[in-house]
Amino acid sequence: MSLPKYIVDPDSVFEGVKEEDLRQKPDYASVDRTYLAEKTNKHEEGSLEWIVHQLVRALEKEASHKINVNQWQTIDKEKFKWSTNGGPEYTAQQVTENGSYNLLIGDTPYYSAKDHSWQSSHDTFHKAFAGSGFAWEAVKVYSGPPKVAFTWRHWGHHNGEFDGHAPTGKVVELTGACIAQVNAELKLESVEFFFDSTEFFKALYSGEQVSEHKDAYK
Repeated sequence: MSLPKYIVDPDSVFEGVKEEDLRQKPDYASVDRTYLAEKTNKHEEGSLEWIVHQLVRALEKEASHKINVNQWQTIDKEKFKWSTNGGPEYTAQQVTENGSYNLLIGDTPYYSAKDHSWQSSHDTFHKAFAGSGFAWEAVKVYSGPPKVAFTWRHWGHHNGEFDGHAPTGKVVELTGACIAQVNAELKLESVEFFFDSTEFFKALYSGEQVSEHKDAYK
């Protein structure tokens, strides 16, 4: 079967989208450089791992930038649900309103989603990973489709202040797993993320405190 355009070229999800329908202008130059230089896998084009990687990249682009979920190409809009660690299920509309960082992390001892808007959550992590971005890669795919189980890695260089703590300049990474359900057209019906963010946040808070911090971790 031929692959959807958003898998062949994830940037194609922005084609024909007006500027007023985007939260901000997409700029992936830094994160693409980090990914290409530091990825741990080189998935063969057309392989299952490559398809999963491309699909999640396309979903991230839509979730992070496209305001109108009716313009999202990567999901089955009637069925799509998003959840983390067996927690509440969210619709695409809730994702775009609250922000992917907030719904992925929620309220923890280290980060309080209820204290962040969509914009402030993105600004917080973009500042922490200034210059490198927060790169993502699919690591290993265990099954699929229609039910796709895979592990992933998310990483960046801690070059900017995070919640009042100075940058360390070190690579900080978050690893986890995901179970995704896709339909025959390779549109996502659900994504369930599983990860432990404890060490990730401890690393971000390991720098010297240079200003008042807002979140809960001390």
